[in-house]
Amino acid sequence: MSEYLFKTERLGIRNWRDSDFPEFAKMGQDEKVMEYFPSLLSEKQTMDLMERMQIQLEKNGYAYLPVEILDNQEFIGMIGMSDQKYDINLEQSDEVLSAFVDIGWRLKTAAWGKGYATEGARAWMNYGFEKMKFETIYSVAPVINVPSQNVMEKLGFKKIGTFNHPKIEPAHPTRKCALFKNSK
Repeated sequence: MSEYLFKTERLGIRNWRDSDFPEFAKMGQDEKVMEYFPSLLSEKQTMDLMERMQIQLEKNGYAYLPVEILDNQEFIGMIGMSDQKYDINLEQSDEVLSAFVDIGWRLKTAAWGKGYATEGARAWMNYGFEKMKFETIYSVAPVINVPSQNVMEKLGFKKIGTFNHPKIEPAHPTRKCALFKNSK
C-alpha cells in the first residue's frame, strides 16, 4: 500500500509525520510564507495544527496535508481540504455560510511559481468531487492575496463575494476576504 493518499504528476499527498514538524514550523515563522495570514505561528500552534489535521483525516478522509515532490521526497508544505465553521456574511448579499469545506495551501517560498499549488489543489478538488462526493467546495483568501485568487480561478472557482473574516482582528489587512465556490 502506498504511503500517499494520492499522487499527481509531480507531487505526493500524504499524512503528517513527526519529521515534517521542523520544516513546517520554520514555514510558520517565515514572514513571506505567512504574509497573507493574520500572524506568524508559534511552534505550539504549528503542532496543534498538524494534530488537528491528523484527527480530521482519520475522521473525514480529508484535511490539509503534507505535499512533497515525488522526484526527491522534499516536503514543500501543505495542500488540502478542511472543514471550516464560522459565519460568512457576504457583503451586498443575503447569503450566509456557516459550515463548509475549504480547499487551501501553504507552500514554502522555494516551491512558489512552479505550479505546485494549482496541481495539488486540482487533485484535491477532484478527490473532493469524485471520492468524497461533495457537491460544492469553497476557498477563502484575503482580498490582498492575489496569487491564491489566481490559483482559484485557474481551477475554475468563481468569486461569489467578499466578507470580513470573523476570526481576524478588524484592523488587520487580511480581514477582508474573498469567497470562491466550485460546484460539481
